[in-house]
Amino acid sequence: MLSLQIENARRVLDERLQYLATYDWIHNIQITKFFVYRWWEKIPDEWREHLLQLKYEELNAIPFGRTKDAWPSSLNEFVALSDKLCLDRTVPEWVKDAEVTLGLGTRCGLTPKKAHEVCRLAGVVKCVCHKTACQAVIDIGSGLGYLGRCLALECGVTVVGVEAKHEFTETAQRMMKDGRRKACNHPECPGIAMSCCHGDRLHPLEHSSGNGPSNVSVSLCLDGTTQSCEQMEELLHQIESEGVGVVKVGVVGLHCCGDLTPCTQELFLSHPSLRHLVLVGCCYHKMSQPPASGDHFPLSELLKGLMQAQGQCIVSTLALRLAAQETRERWRKQSDGNHSNHEKQMAFRAIAEAVVSDKGSSLNRKLIRQANYSDIGCFAESLSILMKDPSLKDALLTYHSTNGQFVAYVEPFTALQTCVQGVIEGLIVLDRCVFLWEQGLQAEMVPVFDEDISPRAGMQIKCITTGAKYKTTRATHLHSFKRLLLLSYYFKCDVMSSCFCTPCRLSFLSQTDGNNVLTLKEQENSKLARILQKSELFLSHPSLRHLVLVGCCYHKMSQPPASGDHFPLSELLKGLMQAQGQCIVSTLALRLAAQETRERWRKQSDGNHSNHEKQIQLQ
Repeated sequence: MLSLQIENARRVLDERLQYLATYDWIHNIQITKFFVYRWWEKIPDEWREHLLQLKYEELNAIPFGRTKDAWPSSLNEFVALSDKLCLDRTVPEWVKDAEVTLGLGTRCGLTPKKAHEVCRLAGVVKCVCHKTACQAVIDIGSGLGYLGRCLALECGVTVVGVEAKHEFTETAQRMMKDGRRKACNHPECPGIAMSCCHGDRLHPLEHSSGNGPSNVSVSLCLDGTTQSCEQMEELLHQIESEGVGVVKVGVVGLHCCGDLTPCTQELFLSHPSLRHLVLVGCCYHKMSQPPASGDHFPLSELLKGLMQAQGQCIVSTLALRLAAQETRERWRKQSDGNHSNHEKQMAFRAIAEAVVSDKGSSLNRKLIRQANYSDIGCFAESLSILMKDPSLKDALLTYHSTNGQFVAYVEPFTALQTCVQGVIEGLIVLDRCVFLWEQGLQAEMVPVFDEDISPRAGMQIKCITTGAKYKTTRATHLHSFKRLLLLSYYFKCDVMSSCFCTPCRLSFLSQTDGNNVLTLKEQENSKLARILQKSELFLSHPSLRHLVLVGCCYHKMSQPPASGDHFPLSELLKGLMQAQGQCIVSTLALRLAAQETRERWRKQSDGNHSNHEKQIQLQ
């Protein structure tokens, strides 16, 4: 099933990449540099006249596949393909039905947009918690605790909020206390004590003595470092034993900005005790990309391979920024007045960028937001005053009189960008989902929010785990080992893989009489395979029912006299080798065992043999 999903994803990702490569002149730009680089000249000549003739109402319909017979075929093809590849945001009925209602203790301070997001996501998390038998969730990037309070007071779910800013956790604590009192209408109802992390030490959770689910806030920065992983491990331990007193825990994140979403996914993978993951990301342009360390886009190996095959950077930071902007549904609801104001703001800002750039200086972004955008005269005068540059007014007016006719391209160009926005965001969200599939996890993309209310992804990347799981000791240097364990813990050994067993391993398997369980999809080195076989991770857990291993890199195994030696492994072979009185199988022999097989050798052509001979001679 997972292989079929990944194969379908390959097709979709490839289509989107080809589309983005073809229309990179639309998304690989900064609209505020519209006049600096004369972006309207990038629009095909055959498109310009038709786009300029469109009314605002017609511009609104373009991202939804609205074409015209009079248009050139290339424009119609672009519009139709954009609509086809756009991220599907149709909210399932079960998500709408699960929406919770805010009570007196949770509705205070919420804007309509935030209230919609909290009600929808809280309902989804409640359903997922019921399905996975979770009594608690960790709210990543909890902020002021709006979602946590709703889950605790309206859904009966215990919440531990994780937030990097200490002042936010203090405010969230105070608001939770006030909300609980309003919810129960009792002046003596206790709140929840605050816990925080200073430096590298996580203070113990202080659990309220009040009745009902709690909402505890902790200050903790999740950045994928060893320290943050250790703090998360300690936090989970406190939740399971000292603090909240529950074992089954899930993870939720509303608007996890930039790298926080992929970091949360990685942390989820490294903690097998976590049972589900529900994430909504945002601010995609803040993700780290190659060659930055800890790059998080692309995240999946599938998309990495496809992008490398293209041989160029198709999705730039500018494209990621576009993906985080308004969606086509919000664009469709723009009135003529909205379009007029947007055109002025973008055009005047772009003209200012061009004028200031010609002067060899840069524009103060904070000051330009304070300018008067009523018309070009008011804008030029206000900006010259704000920047304390009297000559700026005449320069802006002169530039506008010379290039003002190109202002009419701003809204049509924005319409083209809106067409591309949904394609890029779909690429990002699918990449994150494929990353989880590659780890053997069952994940799905589910639209949660009404697009016209909450423009950001509104996409839930949901990973639900089933079956009994036990907590393992964290070891960062065995990340792949923990990833493999997840395959069986989450899916009851649904994921099968090829198996190649040596006589030694067959002998080992026969000793388990079929009562132990561990299914692994892949095995990265033989030392790890022997660790799994020899340690209590397999032998000491009777609940495990079978073991499937594929080893490699035999020369990396430790051998006597090294501690933890893993070759030979069986007592039978140890005895036979000791009887020989010498080391028959050296590390060089083990390296040879890990090389190409005779079948691969048989298929070598004359050219292959010649090249191999030359390489050996050079070495």
